[in-house]
Amino acid sequence: MANTISNPNPERNAERSNVLPEGLNPEEWILADGIEYNHGGTVPSLEERIAKGELGPEEAAAWSGLYDQNGGLICFCSKEPGSPGRMYVGPATSEVKQVLQKAGYRPASSKQTALYVPFSINNTRNQPKDEAVAAQLAHIREIEQDAWLNEQQEALRQCMMRNVTKEEEQ
Repeated sequence: MANTISNPNPERNAERSNVLPEGLNPEEWILADGIEYNHGGTVPSLEERIAKGELGPEEAAAWSGLYDQNGGLICFCSKEPGSPGRMYVGPATSEVKQVLQKAGYRPASSKQTALYVPFSINNTRNQPKDEAVAAQLAHIREIEQDAWLNEQQEALRQCMMRNVTKEEEQ
């Protein structure tokens, strides 16, 4: 596994570790709000989306406590007091989903509540401009790919064991 690279902004690191549900490794998560993309835009916070008229206050409130995934990444909007609606991005693994669900987060279930997963479109324009954040994102993608490969290998092993058991019964 690759070396873990911390988010270069210490304030983000401190806030991230205080907000993440228990069981999530802070080094595997990026606080996405305000991170600049290669194309020049930034990941907007919920407050910015409300100010621009992209979301109403009720819609924004509905996002707090949700998670969604795309392109091997999962994001969730914090529901913690003091930082509701802050968007965090990490590896989309089954373990992460279990931790989020145990902490009371809900999957986004419709187009009205679907979350945009920052950096999930894996092209140059939609990646972080900051090299340290881009390296951390690459590490997060490695974690997800390793987890996916392990899940596939386990599924294959179980399938093979079922076949062996069936042959023994015959």
